[in-house]
Amino acid sequence: MLKSSPADLPSQALPHPSLAAYIDSYNFVGWKQTPSCKTTETFSMFPLGYPLIELNFADKWIKYLHTATQQSSYDSNLITPSNVPIRIRSSGEIKTILVILKPLGLRALIRDDVAKNAIWDPCLVFGRSFSETLEQIADSRSGRSIVSQLDTFFRTLVNRSRSAIDRRVNFLKRCIIASKGSLSIHGAIQETGISQKRMEQLFSSYLGMPPKAYANIARFQHAIAIYTPGQSLTELATFAGYYDQSHFIRQFKRFTNKTPRDFFASEAIEIARISNLYNFSF
Repeated sequence: MLKSSPADLPSQALPHPSLAAYIDSYNFVGWKQTPSCKTTETFSMFPLGYPLIELNFADKWIKYLHTATQQSSYDSNLITPSNVPIRIRSSGEIKTILVILKPLGLRALIRDDVAKNAIWDPCLVFGRSFSETLEQIADSRSGRSIVSQLDTFFRTLVNRSRSAIDRRVNFLKRCIIASKGSLSIHGAIQETGISQKRMEQLFSSYLGMPPKAYANIARFQHAIAIYTPGQSLTELATFAGYYDQSHFIRQFKRFTNKTPRDFFASEAIEIARISNLYNFSF
């Protein structure tokens, strides 16, 4: 448990330049609220397309898959690029560091295939060094020291892994995101010079899903990003690159368990409420 929040701690910090290929940012949630931020509200995290590491210094976050079966109540969490929605409920006080990884960053940190499981205990994945880093951060008295502790932990993982990001996987991932998921997967794979089967194996080892599933998430995220209140679903489906409205609705229900109409009429009236603490758009 953290003793106190350093006065100079920012809401967001960038990692050391040597980590830029793997980590997007460090985000500090609930650290500066006075009195402390407390809630038992349930949030929804929809498929993002990149992994997160949550370092928790207060009460646990209880996470469920869309089936409503309890999935985890670890003190901290490693969330892989799942293609199903996850429900998140705080059990009280919030004080969390969210490490937003680049889409291919996790593989470089763990030296192994990205697990198909949506949620993992980071202590099991990273070992004793993760617990030691939590303790060091809890004892830190400055924001600069906390960021330095995070950088040291992740630079050690990268140096230990010595796992370079496969340029062919990176090329395909960049094509998918640049096209907002609306591209010929087969055509893009042909440009890499390897077979479709081999690319699907490689891609899944980095992101836990094949290229087509990842493209579906990219297109879903794009639809959310461009939505404007009152916009017709037919127009939105066209602009987001779906074949037709029925295709759009099927994909949307898969990722949110709601129709687009119900989704935009309820928790996503304000786009920021898609997932208050987690959801960052492409």
